[in-house]
Amino acid sequence: QTPRVYNELINRESVSSNVVKARRDLMYKMLSSSGLENLGYTGFSADAGLFYTVIRDNNLYQLAENEWGFNITDQSTSQLSPLWEAADNLFRGSEKSVTLSELYEVWQAPPIGARRGVLPIFALIYFLSNRHQLSLYIENNFIPDLTEAYLDEWMQDTKRIAFKHVEIGKDRKELLKSLSLSLGKTLGRSVAPTPLESARGLVNLIANLPSWTKRTSSVSDEAQELRRLILKANDPYKVLF
Repeated sequence: QTPRVYNELINRESVSSNVVKARRDLMYKMLSSSGLENLGYTGFSADAGLFYTVIRDNNLYQLAENEWGFNITDQSTSQLSPLWEAADNLFRGSEKSVTLSELYEVWQAPPIGARRGVLPIFALIYFLSNRHQLSLYIENNFIPDLTEAYLDEWMQDTKRIAFKHVEIGKDRKELLKSLSLSLGKTLGRSVAPTPLESARGLVNLIANLPSWTKRTSSVSDEAQELRRLILKANDPYKVLF
């Protein structure tokens, strides 16, 4: 069940400093350029080579409904199915958060035995493909949006990075639908009616307020309490419910 990756530079346990840089540049590109054909690559830089061999050749980045995005469910990616199924079982089988280190251990153990060099790329693909169900934590703090700064921590210390699978009961779906519509109007973009997307929208709404607005006591006690809860958010479920 080992993933077949035809790139001798990255598909190994230990990679060179040049490949580490190329992998980092590719992962930045996966964040900033998702939605563009070939992630915007036109030439053959080192990170472009990793994109072509690790991602494109495995059909992990596809055009769907006129938009390019990461896809791990298509049959054309079936040779990597054991990787994704092992991750699904790990996250959905735990009520607690699961660290990136624990995910790597599962992926490196038999019968998968993936090489360590490709794991950061596969982990980011899995997260981006499941971001509506996976909440991200760094040192137990809920992170609403993955940025390059957080991605640096992702690549440096896998024990500090954790994920948690979040699902919602039927009785709370109407609340989420109303909340997502309201957030969408305020933020000027669509917000999916899921716990994670709604929590991300709320946290971003408050976090991006001017500094004075985040400190003032000239608003109601209720508004101050809501502001305090959201600014200290470390669990999307608790933020919402």
